[in-house]
Amino acid sequence: MADRGDGGEGDRLAAEEIGPFIDTVLVREEISERPEVRLVESEELSGWVRDDAIHLDPRFLTRRLVLHELAHWLTPEGHGPDWASVYVLLHGQAYGGEVEKMMRDTLLPAVAI
Repeated sequence: MADRGDGGEGDRLAAEEIGPFIDTVLVREEISERPEVRLVESEELSGWVRDDAIHLDPRFLTRRLVLHELAHWLTPEGHGPDWASVYVLLHGQAYGGEVEKMMRDTLLPAVAI
């Protein structure tokens, strides 16, 4: 069964897989710039963007977390419509068109203003 980005074991990433995963997603979007990624344990957050770098807690590395923070890196706003559109697009690049369509149909209407 293909990984659908549903948070199952297939969604986990090893630290050395983060860069290649980001590269694959951004190449498909034809984005040449790459974020700096810092692994930092945190008692409060599993991931955040600060100082133009993506910070990830290594205890919680998943593809969905990387996509979430990558969307923040690309659209430095909260969880509004622009961020949600990028988040959905990145999921489509990572998991395929069916996942993107499902998220577009369910997530985007929920954040539309």
